[in-house]
Amino acid sequence: MSTLIQALGYDMDTATLGVQFHDGAVYHYEHVTPAVYAGLLGAQSLGSHFGQFIRGQYIAVKQEQKADWIKGVPRG
Repeated sequence: MSTLIQALGYDMDTATLGVQFHDGAVYHYEHVTPAVYAGLLGAQSLGSHFGQFIRGQYIAVKQEQKADWIKGVPRG
């Protein structure tokens, strides 16, 4: 479980990473490759990985609501 990220998802058609944070804010990160998304899913710490490899590296667009393809955080 992440203390930063509540839900996330990836839209392969638009190469968009969707993230919902625990404070309720939802952002779409544009031009994220499938490999970057896979790296996030496989990270030991979602928040740390997100901060190091995604935040500030991709265009972030705040959303009014969560898209249907943004689901809960998968953990193995």
